[in-house]
Amino acid sequence: MLLLKFGGSVITNKKKRDKIFREDTASRLIEELKLGLAVFRDNRAILVHGAGSFGHILAREHSIHRGNLGGGDYLTIVPRIRRDMRRLNHFVEKLLLEKGFHPISLPPEAVLYKEGEGIITPIPQGIAAMISFLQEGFMPVLFGDVIADKDLGFSICSGDDVMKVLSYLDEVERIIFVTAVDGIIGKNSNGTRGENIRENSPSGLLRDIFISNDDEVADVTGSMYGKAERIAEMAAGKEVLLINGNVPGRLESAVKGEPVIGTLIRT
Repeated sequence: MLLLKFGGSVITNKKKRDKIFREDTASRLIEELKLGLAVFRDNRAILVHGAGSFGHILAREHSIHRGNLGGGDYLTIVPRIRRDMRRLNHFVEKLLLEKGFHPISLPPEAVLYKEGEGIITPIPQGIAAMISFLQEGFMPVLFGDVIADKDLGFSICSGDDVMKVLSYLDEVERIIFVTAVDGIIGKNSNGTRGENIRENSPSGLLRDIFISNDDEVADVTGSMYGKAERIAEMAAGKEVLLINGNVPGRLESAVKGEPVIGTLIRT
């Protein structure tokens, strides 16, 4: 089974306040996914998508990742973010239906619960329900959102958090992150910016990644290093591939198992 994430920076313009869904890009990616799954030995897939401009901007401006410690009018902001995320999810689901998939959207609180910073607890009943949908031929679709948090009252659940929980499913064979970059940037021996990491181990990834203060991926859910930490955990016994979804054809090749430009992490 394939576990796949469409990054918010690919299906939206993450840097602009306008909540614009990049429909053409998302449609192409879904078509590539369809072509790739046609030859994937297990054509089942779980799709997760990020928030992009539909969630990050408001969440960052009002410190929603800090929960009830962030202050401000969170009683107004949290419902707005959740409304916007369901709107984005609707756009993705609509395209999946048009391309012949059978999507079933599930909110992240169906499969996980947050108990403070970095503490995520899977919800067995929700995961069992999702597996039941999979067994009947549906494609579960999940997304980042604001969810309940034991310590903070509420906080951000990123798409990467969802990916981390679902990566432990025995059925998952391949994990793909569709991003807006060609791979994870490595560092030279003197600590300066190097070339993209083509392949590495989980421990090697965290050792060799280049950390930049102007990380374009930085947002309320963490920097590229935070993403790398999650990827390293997921890659225990499984391959994790990060590719650029803005380049046509790369997702199709990745799903088919063909060589593709990106960062591959495996033990």
